Amino acid sequence: MLRWPKNQVALLGALLATGVWETRAEAQTAPAKPPQAPAGAAGAAGAAGAPGPATPPAIPSAPGTSAPAPARPAAPPAAATPPAPSPPVPVAPPPRAAAPVVAPALAPAQPSGGQGDLARRARVRGQPFSAEPEGSPELAELRRFEELMFREPAQRFPASEYKADSLPPELQWIKTLRPIDMPVRLDFRLVGYLKWFRNDPRGRTILRQWYARSGRLRTQIENALARHGLPREVAAIPMIESGFSPKATSRVGAGGVWQFMPDSGKMYGLRLDAWVDERRDWERATEAALLYFSDLYTRLGSTELAMAAYNGGHVRVVESVRRYNTNDFWQLCRYESGLPWESCNYVPKALAAAIALRNPEAFGLGDVQLEPPLRFERARVGGSVPLSRVAVMVGTSVERIKDLNPELKQARTPPGGYELRVPVGAGKLLSQAAPQLEKEYTEYATITVRLGEDLQAVARARGVGVPMLRQINGLSETALARPGMKLMVPKAKGTAIEEEEEDDEELPAALGDEVLLVAVPERPNAPRDRDRVFYRVVAGDTPRDIAVGLGVKLEELCEWNDLDLRARMQPGMVLQAYLGKGADRSGAVLLDPKRLRVATITAPEFMELVAQQRGRRRIVYTARGGETLAKLGRRYGLTAGDLGRINRLGNGVVLQRGQEIVVYEPVSSEARAKGRARVAQTDRRLRKFSRGAKRGGDRHSAGGSRGSRDRDRGRGKSGSSNSRRRGGR
Repeated sequence: MLRWPKNQVALLGALLATGVWETRAEAQTAPAKPPQAPAGAAGAAGAAGAPGPATPPAIPSAPGTSAPAPARPAAPPAAATPPAPSPPVPVAPPPRAAAPVVAPALAPAQPSGGQGDLARRARVRGQPFSAEPEGSPELAELRRFEELMFREPAQRFPASEYKADSLPPELQWIKTLRPIDMPVRLDFRLVGYLKWFRNDPRGRTILRQWYARSGRLRTQIENALARHGLPREVAAIPMIESGFSPKATSRVGAGGVWQFMPDSGKMYGLRLDAWVDERRDWERATEAALLYFSDLYTRLGSTELAMAAYNGGHVRVVESVRRYNTNDFWQLCRYESGLPWESCNYVPKALAAAIALRNPEAFGLGDVQLEPPLRFERARVGGSVPLSRVAVMVGTSVERIKDLNPELKQARTPPGGYELRVPVGAGKLLSQAAPQLEKEYTEYATITVRLGEDLQAVARARGVGVPMLRQINGLSETALARPGMKLMVPKAKGTAIEEEEEDDEELPAALGDEVLLVAVPERPNAPRDRDRVFYRVVAGDTPRDIAVGLGVKLEELCEWNDLDLRARMQPGMVLQAYLGKGADRSGAVLLDPKRLRVATITAPEFMELVAQQRGRRRIVYTARGGETLAKLGRRYGLTAGDLGRINRLGNGVVLQRGQEIVVYEPVSSEARAKGRARVAQTDRRLRKFSRGAKRGGDRHSAGGSRGSRDRDRGRGKSGSSNSRRRGGR
């Protein structure tokens, strides 16, 4: 007798109750290969299903609603041996009880002020708030379907592949579909996607939305595929990647219609900087994506493997092929550690989408109104021209200009000018107005930000305020200047500089007016054939950026400065690096060594200099025994917390005779007065807290005393009566 673990029984029951997996009885007509896992592991179940009533959603289709699944026939007990080849006799099993209604979870209460003041929060975070990824709700719903439908390994599906000439009755509609240009296997995943797109209300809704949106770009993409000699089925990749949305962004950083990662986009010629992200330019991104896919197809020779490599990387696919000595994509998906779960779902999902595009009537797309193809003209304008100004010149809305140019990250054209897309009929008008726009914005020059420069430094050098610099370049309140970034700045220096509030903690500590104190770790084996330089960290810097900008290895930079790659750099840190004698240093802003006071962290000199910066003198006090930090602190204008932090001791510790304590004694009379005031304030707080605690304890003790007296009186009365009784006896 076949026995299932309890957790698998519960999982199978939940899936059957939601209607996501079909019953074993419905799958017995499908030809099954010899199972590698126990028969009836609820596998082929997911690949077969009747096209009748749509499967109810496994989750509520609208927030705050939940409906029970309709009654379905119960599955007969699974046999331990494969079914006989003869057709089974249909049996009408008793109806299954409806699934219980699950109450929707209440959303957590949110602050009344939403996300709060993002500008002030950015000062706490030390970095700007980036825009949340514009995830696709359709892709999120599709992901939930995949996680529920294909959570079991392929080995546990008895019928993992179907034959066209022996499809069960409920899948006969697949034979009526027009084939695509490449042969496909009726893998259980492919059949599952086809069923979901055709029968499930959620799948049909998602497919209809994608199909309507495809009208904007599909013709252009198919023309590009023909030009590159690639099959038309590749046009389904942007459908399942982004739903044909140029603004789509994944949580791992992929962006655009084709969901390029930044490094891959740069490798195939796409521009990615502070002004332009060509991954969102559907024309240039399509050409880059097809070049990428052509390279993958040339190496792997199979559309399925090329699609899997597009999703998971060609290195992983090649390693899997070599490990298992097979280049069959479908077979690799059946092996342990063969191909990733996402890639094994990605290919049949793309093929199912391609089949649906080829058969719109069969998937209920015949009445869908396609969005019109994007039509536009081009015109070149100068740099730093506001898009709102362009919209006024051509008589359209700024939203329309942004929609035609989704690759522009700022509300202005990039430095050096840009060729904009504008509505049909507006190209000539904008070209005629270009000289006027150029005159309006000729007072600006273009500079390149160097490593170590921030907006404050650039604004200070040009004699303008940071707010004006942000306005000229269309930068948000929290945007940072990064190395290599192109900025528009006024050609002539201004007369007034707007002061901007800065955090004192972001500036390195100074000795006097000019000299900076720099703490460095002890390095007895410093490179002698190199020059030591010092770099001040600015907001947004990472160790990798600094290493690349200085031309050193990341491991060396971390070793020279005791850096932890898991932690973030903080503005104001001063790092040391050792550069070659002839190294180019023009790309970074380095500190003048004549204005630095370098000290080893472990040396007493360093701690004395730190105390000097704070207007104190470092002394070492030898305890007499029995003293507390609070008592010692009153003598020097320090609190017990100050001394405990300096010496890494608890505030209530009692000092032993001969124990050495480091004390930062105030030097000036003003500092001593402030110290005594802090100590007095701390003492008042402690006394107030002690009185409150004592009153609470007294009340507790009084209550306990009254209870004790009552009990004692009770005992006394009973005792006296007992004694009298004993005496009477």
